[in-house]
Amino acid sequence: MFRVDLSGPVGQAIVATNLGNRLEGKNPDSRGSIALGPDGRVYSAMRIDNATGFGTGYLHHIVRHDPQNGGMEDLGVIKILNPDFFPFTAGPPKNANGTLRPIHGYHTLPDGTLTPLHVILAQIVTKDGTIYATVLAPFTLIKIESVKAVR
Repeated sequence: MFRVDLSGPVGQAIVATNLGNRLEGKNPDSRGSIALGPDGRVYSAMRIDNATGFGTGYLHHIVRHDPQNGGMEDLGVIKILNPDFFPFTAGPPKNANGTLRPIHGYHTLPDGTLTPLHVILAQIVTKDGTIYATVLAPFTLIKIESVKAVR
C-alpha cells in the first residue's frame, strides 16, 4: 500500500511512500477493495493463495491499516455464516436461453466453511463502520459482521 501526498505545488512531482504489504502471502490480489473507514483507518479485502494445507484455492482476508501507528492488521478470513443463501448443491441455474449461469465464486474448506474463491470485486466501509464486500458469481453482497470500523 502506498500513501500519496497530493498537497504539493501544482506542476511539481508528488511524493509516494511505500507503507508495505497489506498481507504477506503468495500471489496477493486486491481489486477495488480498499476503503477509508470513519475511524480513519484503511480497510481492504486481500486474496492470497491458500498455503495453509487446510483446503485449496484462495483465502480472502480483511486487513486494516492504522496510519497512526503505521501497522497492518490481518482481521481474518471471510467466512459465510449463512451458506444456504444460495442453492449451490442444485447446480448452476439456467438463463432464459438455456445457457448456464456461473456459480464459481465460492469454495468450501475441509471444516465446511464457505468462503469466497476468486476476487472480491468491491469493498466499502459505511458511515456507521459496517464493512461490505461483493462477489461476482453468484453476485453477492457480503456484510462483514466480525469487524466494525470504529475505535
